[in-house]
Parts: sequence; structure tokens; C-alpha cells
Amino acid sequence: MRGLCGIGKNISKGSHGVRCNIKPIGKSDPVYSLEFIILNEISDNLPINSLPVEQFSKFSQLPLADPNFHLSKPVDILLGADIYGFLITGNKLLSDPDQPVALETIFGWIITGRVKTSSVSLSVNSYFLTSYASLDQSLQRFWELEDVPQSSTLSSDEKLAEEHFL
Repeated sequence: MRGLCGIGKNISKGSHGVRCNIKPIGKSDPVYSLEFIILNEISDNLPINSLPVEQFSKFSQLPLADPNFHLSKPVDILLGADIYGFLITGNKLLSDPDQPVALETIFGWIITGRVKTSSVSLSVNSYFLTSYASLDQSLQRFWELEDVPQSSTLSSDEKLAEEHFL
């Protein structure tokens, strides 16, 4: 069984691996032979909520790798950083850091970056737990167990043996 370690050191167990060849649709090359791990689910739907396509009108003339990228749907495949650099052509369209960016790949253009979500309701869960009292108690108990007692209560036989050796 294979696994992936992700954000927060979460480990996802895969059922098995498979080797596939990937290439752009309608082209004979380039072809990349990659190994994939089969998971029940890669992540939640992305984007979390569908986004208004109007936000991306400046990219409407581009042949997109995923024409429905703005719709919330399951992630089908996740390509790693080991192949990413080979997929990007280097062409990009951007305006400022608060706006989406279009990057050209061998599969078509992808849209990435910051998106205004004022009209979209997002659900964000954040969990944080701190328990210093428990840690202090655990450390105190550890040192109590490791501490050599200053005085001991000896049985009468043990006292006689100790006096004999002294």
C-alpha cells in the first residue's frame, strides 16, 4: 500500500499505483510516463464553491486546459512538482497580485491566483488546540518517576545487611 504525506503531515493511503502516459489532446508529443497513486479522494471539490465566470472574462479568448475550471467539482488528477516545470511553457498573462493569472501549459491555459469571492460564500474551518497544563503535568510526572528517592524505608533484614557492609 502506498501513501502520500500532505499538509499538516496528513497521510493518505493509496490502494495501488499505476503508470500512465500523458500528452496534450490532439498532439503526439510531448509524452510523459508518470506513476500515479490511486486514492479514493484527492481533496475536496475545487474551487470550494463555483465562481462567477465573468471574473475571468479577460481570459475568454484563451484555449483553456479546463474550460469549466470555475465550477466546483472533484479533482481528477494531481500532478506533482517533479513534472510541473515541464508542463509550463513560460507564457503568462497577469496584471497584479490581487488578480488571477493565466499560465500556458502544454495542455492549454490554466487560471490560478487570487480571486475575489465577495459574492461567493466560503466555508473555512480552523482548528487549534493548546494544552499546556497537560504537558506540565506530564513533565512533572516524568521527573517524579525518574527522580531517585532521597530516603528509603528498609526492612529490618535490609537494615542488618546494610550495617554489615558498612
